[in-house]
Amino acid sequence: MARRFGGVIVALGLMIGGGMADAWAVADVSVRPVLPDRPVLPGPVRSTSRAEPAAKSTGGNGVIPAEPSTPTSNQVEPVGFSILEFVVDGSTLLSREKIDEVLNKYKGPGKTIKDIDRARVELEKAYQQLGYPTILVVVPEQSVEQGSVRLDDVEGHLLGVTVTGNRYFSRYNILGKLPSVQIGALLYEPDFVKQLDAVNANPDLKIAPVLKPGSEQGTVDLELKAKDRLPLHAKMTGDNKGPSTTPAARMTWEAQYGNLWGQDHILTLQTTQTPTNWGAVQAYGFSYVAPLTWPDHLLAVYA
Repeated sequence: MARRFGGVIVALGLMIGGGMADAWAVADVSVRPVLPDRPVLPGPVRSTSRAEPAAKSTGGNGVIPAEPSTPTSNQVEPVGFSILEFVVDGSTLLSREKIDEVLNKYKGPGKTIKDIDRARVELEKAYQQLGYPTILVVVPEQSVEQGSVRLDDVEGHLLGVTVTGNRYFSRYNILGKLPSVQIGALLYEPDFVKQLDAVNANPDLKIAPVLKPGSEQGTVDLELKAKDRLPLHAKMTGDNKGPSTTPAARMTWEAQYGNLWGQDHILTLQTTQTPTNWGAVQAYGFSYVAPLTWPDHLLAVYA
């Protein structure tokens, strides 16, 4: 599912409303892990309230053929089955109480396979609202007996991270700005979106995250698509507002490099001169700004 982070990894649909929607909007593939097709409940569902009908052939694909639109006089339309409980395997993030709160509305008599799928979707939404867009809920092959339905949570852990398209900012530099991106971890959307916004605040570097299926079942790969430019900038300004005791015309030149040492250090040089009388007025300045290991802290030197 293609999502934006911050409205961009969204639906990551990774790129997955809100702040995330903007960060994933540029994603060109689904950000959710692609797993084998969700199995449907094989064969006719056993009802606990009436005699079991003869089993129907599934054609070898596990899909129950549709009932005839007009049953014959000696056929009885299915009345559904009862769901007394949902057994959720693989969940490490939601409590039993929270799972029950989400799924209770799908319990009771007269249920169908559609109700089970609605329950699956609802549980996935609960994980997304919690901030984990790479978790899928699947319905494993089973028979509904004694009112128990099993759902499996598949947590899409990061298997690989790649950086593409970068020319002036190194992979090490980019990943260093995204500490929430760790191999083997679940991607936590709120932290990732905050860090991604900080990276994209740099006018010379933009990152678009794209989640892809991993090579192993239940995993995802994250591609960070970079669009950067040479972080070298220069400007020139002029005016004629100098004091009467000096030449009125002034020219100021400034040059700045924004990724010194490949570590986002910023060096700025500046000079002001009088073009109508060179040397009558001369001013020079420089600044050096370096990010510190503490978040949102900088070391700045001016002269």
